[in-house]
Amino acid sequence: MINVDWGGFKLMVGQYWNPLFFEESFPKVIQYNTGVPFIPFTRNPQVRFVFKPADNLELNLAALSQRDFTSDGPSGASTEYLKNAVIPMLNFGIRYKSDMFFLGANAQYKSIKQKSVSDQGYQIDNKVSGITTNLSFKLSPSKEFFASVIATYSQNSTDLFMQGGYYAYLTDATKGILDYKPSNTLSVAFDTQYGGDFAVGLFAGYSMNNGCSDDILPTSLLYGRALNIDNILRISPRLIYKMGKLQFAGEVDYTQAAYGTPNPTNKFKVENTKNISNIRINLAAYLYF
Repeated sequence: MINVDWGGFKLMVGQYWNPLFFEESFPKVIQYNTGVPFIPFTRNPQVRFVFKPADNLELNLAALSQRDFTSDGPSGASTEYLKNAVIPMLNFGIRYKSDMFFLGANAQYKSIKQKSVSDQGYQIDNKVSGITTNLSFKLSPSKEFFASVIATYSQNSTDLFMQGGYYAYLTDATKGILDYKPSNTLSVAFDTQYGGDFAVGLFAGYSMNNGCSDDILPTSLLYGRALNIDNILRISPRLIYKMGKLQFAGEVDYTQAAYGTPNPTNKFKVENTKNISNIRINLAAYLYF
């Protein structure tokens, strides 16, 4: 990745965090997942232009492709679906930073195509298109305290390591022509921490599967992640102790998921759910140098 800075204008080219991932405010949990699946988590090859009209304000416009984090489809997770659609993912974002707080927002458009020709040899023009938007606010009045929240509304968010995907259904059985509807997911992640050498923190996340915007055929195929889960809840308190360059930490992670059956006659919303939960205990040691 290269980053050229002319002061009021920046150009970034290469593999880097997707703008939907807020480096300034992502949850500081102990485990490696950084708050997944409640926040977007993805790195992409990209060209990003950043304009700074003021010292604390940034506007960015980015065009992105996929590599390690990809969309789902009949061939499994692959970059081919975005390539078939020709158009890269497009992101517009805004960030405001000060010593006490951070405010950021994004809107990202993505269009993918499963295949250009049906099994019967007919051309397919239909694509899965969707928009993901998110908003983040972080308050940090001192070095000993911060609180942050990230809210995300996503469509077809498999490549973001979030809950979601899309639904494929036949519109012309003779020609094998498919059409698609993206899933809609709403998620919120909250994180806070207080203390110096000894600190306590709490993470909480909630994700809701809102199905798709229309009723479609019961024979539809589902592609994505956790489309048979209505909602996911996580509560995760943590303790941190610092000794110079050493840091020890412990965290308890309680996660609950409501598994059920997607109903195609009710916009594929998940019904007849049953809550399944688990507890994970994490212990970690860090050496900073």
